[in-house]
Amino acid sequence: MTIDLDASVVVSLFIADVHTGAADRLIASLREDAIVGELCALEFAACVSRGVRTGRLTEREAREALADFDEWRTFSTVAAPLSVADFDLATRLARDFATKLAAADALHLAGAIHAGARLASFDKRLIEAAQMRGEDVVSFE
Repeated sequence: MTIDLDASVVVSLFIADVHTGAADRLIASLREDAIVGELCALEFAACVSRGVRTGRLTEREAREALADFDEWRTFSTVAAPLSVADFDLATRLARDFATKLAAADALHLAGAIHAGARLASFDKRLIEAAQMRGEDVVSFE
């Protein structure tokens, strides 16, 4: 089985926050392949950019975080490109009012489902939506 890492987990790996310890422990204990897809890479870059705009990160820190992420992603994770089927499922998930998912979260969940991967996220709404569908998620409790 694989594990699909949401951007909330990946950001915590490269930018210290309240979840960094849990994210580090997860990665250290992995016995399966980790998926870090294009959507996660985009969200990571956007979070780093927001960090610069808000003054949380210097440009140098941001460039280092992006470089470290790129290297880690290349050598330590696997790709799972999104497909039309992923977008179709994401649309159905977003149209299900009970999931309360934003577009990016619906797409991330759809990709994890189609990859047959466990989902790792600190986003409670995303985890709840996955569990509502009976999907396997990582518990950080």
